[in-house]
Amino acid sequence: MGWPGAYVSSNAKLIQQALRDVFASHVGVHVLDTDVPAIEAYPCASTRGLPVHRVEYRQPLGRVAPAALETMRALAGELFPAWHERFARVTGKPNDSRGARHGERA
Repeated sequence: MGWPGAYVSSNAKLIQQALRDVFASHVGVHVLDTDVPAIEAYPCASTRGLPVHRVEYRQPLGRVAPAALETMRALAGELFPAWHERFARVTGKPNDSRGARHGERA
């Protein structure tokens, strides 16, 4: 599932298309559709040692790019389509229904 291209630069679009063209004839190779926008949540999560869906689970007001949680759900769903429903239940909120924080067992 891709997101609207309003936040994808023209260079990124060219690179995406070039990758699709290069691998179009390769059997068993698929270029993913999910765009991962260049947003501050990714370096922030890395610095804090947290998964990005815990750092940004809601889309900030006024930003076109989706929340990092939505991007990770889309990417994970492309990589593991059988788990799509499980990924949809991930909230990213610190007090989700599982009760465990990142790195802890429930």
